Amino acid sequence: MKILPPLEISGAMLISSTVPEPDASVGEVLWNAATSYTLATRVVRSTTHRIYQNAIAGVDATFPENAPARWQDVGPTNRYAAFDQNRSTPCIGASPLTVVVQPNIRFDSAGIFRLVADSATITVTSGGVNTFSETIALLTRNTTSWYTWLTGRFIQRQSVVRLALLPNTDNIITINLTKSSGMCRLGECVLGFAEYVGDAQFQARDDAINFSKVTRGLNGELSIEARRNVPTNKLRLITPKNIINNVRELRDLLNAKPAVFIGTEDDTGAYFEAVLKLGLARVWGHGIDYPTHFQIDMEIEEL
Repeated sequence: MKILPPLEISGAMLISSTVPEPDASVGEVLWNAATSYTLATRVVRSTTHRIYQNAIAGVDATFPENAPARWQDVGPTNRYAAFDQNRSTPCIGASPLTVVVQPNIRFDSAGIFRLVADSATITVTSGGVNTFSETIALLTRNTTSWYTWLTGRFIQRQSVVRLALLPNTDNIITINLTKSSGMCRLGECVLGFAEYVGDAQFQARDDAINFSKVTRGLNGELSIEARRNVPTNKLRLITPKNIINNVRELRDLLNAKPAVFIGTEDDTGAYFEAVLKLGLARVWGHGIDYPTHFQIDMEIEEL
C-alpha cells in the first residue's frame, strides 16, 4: 500500500486551462467595486480564485476576501475546483477539458478522481521533453460471455493513479479529458510523493455508509430521500519494522488531512478501484506483534 499526500496547488501553478475564469457557462461573474449587490449574489475574485456570496446588500469597495462579514467564501472557481480536495466542487468543462500544472516542486505520483469522460491522457514533460505520456480509456465493461459482449453496460472508470514518475523539479503535467457528448468532469487532481506503508493483506473490506433518509408515517407509508453512499475501506497491512517511525510521522502529518490511499498498485486488477480512496484515515493503529514486522489496522473514509 502507498499513501499520496497532496501538494497544495496555488494559483500560479495552474499555468493553463480550457476552463475560463470567470466561467460564464456556470454563472460566474467578476466582482465590481461600483456595483450594488443584492443578498445572496455570488461573485468571483480572479486574484484569489474564489467565489464569494453577498450577505449585506449594497455597494462596498472593499475586496470580498477582506470583508468576511459582507462576503462569505463559498469555494473555488470552476477553473480551480479540482485542486481543493473537496468532492462538492468538481471542475466541469466542455470536451476536450485540458489543464496544465507546473508546481515547481518535485512530485513522483499523480491521481485524478471522480472523472466523467471517455478517455484521459496524462503527459509529463521536463525541459521540453516528454518523460511520461499515456491515454487511458475510461469507459469499460466486464465481458464474461458473447451476450455481455454485445449487450453489457459500460461502466465509468472514475479514478486514475500513476506512480513512479520522474521527480524533476521542472515537471509540467498536462491532463486532457475527452468526451463524445456532454461535459467532462475532473473532480480532484492530486500531485505529490507516494510513500510505501506496507503490504495490504487479503480479507480487506470495501464498504459504504449510506446517508439516505428513510421515514415512515403513522400508517407505515414509506418515504425515501436518496443521499449518497460514502465508500470506506478496512485494511490490514504487514509492514517492515524499520519504517515504523516514518509511518508514525505520516500518521500525524495526515491528522484531519485528506490523502490518496492506494491499496494495490496493480491498476489492471479488478480490485484496484475497490481499495483506492481519496479520503481520511479514521482509524490507524499499529500492532507490534512480530520481531521483524508490525501490523497496521486502518479504516479509510472517502471524502
